[in-house]
Parts: sequence; C-alpha cells; structure tokens
Amino acid sequence: MRRRRPGQPTGVPRRDVQPCSGGQRHHHRRPTATAVCSVTDQPPTLLVCINRSASVYETFIGNGTLCVNTLCNSQQALSNLFGGKTSQEERFAAGHWESGVTGAPLLEGAKLALDCKVTQAVSVGTHDILFCQVVDIRHQDASDALLYFGRQYHHLPGAAAAV
Repeated sequence: MRRRRPGQPTGVPRRDVQPCSGGQRHHHRRPTATAVCSVTDQPPTLLVCINRSASVYETFIGNGTLCVNTLCNSQQALSNLFGGKTSQEERFAAGHWESGVTGAPLLEGAKLALDCKVTQAVSVGTHDILFCQVVDIRHQDASDALLYFGRQYHHLPGAAAAV
C-alpha cells in the first residue's frame, strides 16, 4: 500500500490542535497529515487518521478540537519543517497563527482551513480514525494549493478557484 500511494495526488493538509484545559491555553501540536478525507456534507464531517504512538495523540483525543490547514504553494518550506524532526516550539514559531472558532490554530495564508470538533474516534490497527465535524471554513481564492504526488511537491495553477 505504501509503495502504491505515491500515485495518488493529495493536497498538503496539516492537522492542528490547540489543547485547552481549565480555560488556559497550553502547547500547540502540529503534525503534517496525509490521511484526511471528506466523509459527508450534512453535517460537514472529515476523517483524520492519527497513529496512537504519535507524540500528539493524547492532545488530539483529550482536547476534542483540531484544524486541518491545507497549505498554499508558497508554504512548501513550512510543510518540510513540520514533516521533519523539529520541536513543536520551532514549528509553532513558523508561520502566523490565529485561533479559530473552536480555539484550534488556523494558519494565516492557508489555502483552506477547516476548524473542527472531534465527534468520534474508532481504533483500527495502530491508528485512530477521528471523525471531525467542521464548524468553520476559511479559504483563499487567490492562491494555489500545494499538492504532494510521487513523493514530490507540485501545484496546479488556476485550480485553486475550484474549492
């Protein structure tokens, strides 16, 4: 499966979560995600897959909110940073962020930001599939989405208006 999936082009989504407890904000957690998919339009729901051994797993499950930020072509360096071994603090320092409706961080300049609350988690093998209801959507018409295909980044000029 892993050898065949590079033949499936995807946007470059990032799952973002800002955990809250007792009304106080704590650390941001931001892994790059390739397993994000639309489930239904009514109510608008995504699925997001996360490995239970990931350092951010407890944050996603405990907080119950996240934002899927799909990057623009100009944000390739940011994608590389989040895909590497950099600390969460270094990742957070990159880019400009604002709190969404749920309190999850939205990346300024992202092609698409889907602010979500986690409504259900299902365990399969090493991962949990998080079902996430979209509560707010922000998008930019003026930018091209960053795509990942064949283990390389690409962009499709003019395709951005189809969102």
